[in-house]
Amino acid sequence: AARYLDFFDTLPDAAIDAMMTSAGSEDAPVTTIEIRHWAGAIARPPADAGPAGHRGSPFSVIVDTPTTGLTTSLSAAGTGGTFLNFLGDLGRTASAYTDRDFRRLREIKTAYDPGNFFRLGHNIPPATRPAQHRRAG
Repeated sequence: AARYLDFFDTLPDAAIDAMMTSAGSEDAPVTTIEIRHWAGAIARPPADAGPAGHRGSPFSVIVDTPTTGLTTSLSAAGTGGTFLNFLGDLGRTASAYTDRDFRRLREIKTAYDPGNFFRLGHNIPPATRPAQHRRAG
């Protein structure tokens, strides 16, 4: 999994400069910076497409060993979104989906796994529901 991944609506000069500085320094631990252009079919989903988030962001940046300065510079320009296949931080699972899709996935989880038995890995917790009142009878 990537150590750092974020989506970008644009790649501002400051973000590109930060990547070039980090990759070009002999003292920097960064060995790989990957810029992906997300286009084609993933950017044009059909109406019944599955919950792959951030289809509207044309770029992502993946860094294998980010330095604090690089991460701070990139995070300021990024959307905060991730892609599940590259996500190593299990606490950020929600960031791999749009709010709408994640809400829907939580509703499905509530219907089929309300006790959250299948919670390992990229967990999607069940949505919370008001307690059902039983009539005494």
